[in-house]
Amino acid sequence: MKKEAISALLAEAIEQRKLIDLLRKKIDQFKLYGIPIAQREDLLLIANEYDFCFDGYKVIRKSDINQLHTGIGDGFFDWVFRQEQILPAPIETPLSLDNFQALLADLMKNKIPVIVEGKGNRFLLGAIHRLGKSKLHIAAVGVNGYIDSELTRTPYEEITTVTFGTRYLQLFMRYAVSEAERSNQPFRVSENPVICAPKEQGPSAIMSNSSAKVSPAKTPTRNANGRFTKAAQKQAPQPADKDDSAED
Repeated sequence: MKKEAISALLAEAIEQRKLIDLLRKKIDQFKLYGIPIAQREDLLLIANEYDFCFDGYKVIRKSDINQLHTGIGDGFFDWVFRQEQILPAPIETPLSLDNFQALLADLMKNKIPVIVEGKGNRFLLGAIHRLGKSKLHIAAVGVNGYIDSELTRTPYEEITTVTFGTRYLQLFMRYAVSEAERSNQPFRVSENPVICAPKEQGPSAIMSNSSAKVSPAKTPTRNANGRFTKAAQKQAPQPADKDDSAED
């Protein structure tokens, strides 16, 4: 699809709050569903939709879009959303879509954690620590819930997707622990479990929960060394470049 046609369809969907599906063949073999919130020349902000529920937001490059459709199911999905009054949670924090660096600056200023995806199947989850002239510096959290002791860097030009406000990200950040906390602060079973219901949560909810502390427990899910048991371990994401220099 031509860029002009994509921008025109997005403008209509934004104005009428229509569900769209889009395909980015070089990024993901699966379609992305959601309601577009805003667009600029190069970037699109979209509210994630799955099974008639909205969960967080993604900002993607419009140049990666190969296919885009509105009126999913001959408009049936849009009709259900209207009947059930299902809408994405409002974004209360002003966000720039001029480029990824400007977007990440606004997210960092408001202490909103992110998932950053990019070239070479790069997947980084964590809190933004610093923004250099050409690279993002992030305190990445591994699949085991441990925050890397060294910052990880990735160039802005290699970023394809920035995600924020999802339950997945919220829970990772709520229970992530730092290097110093690994041996003396094991995880515990939550006394207030999260109910996975179609209740919308915007970035303000993520910010209020992202720095919650983890208390010791009588029955930890980790062993004496602070590690998960072998049965609970999973393969970690592909490592990215570490912050081995003070330079950007």
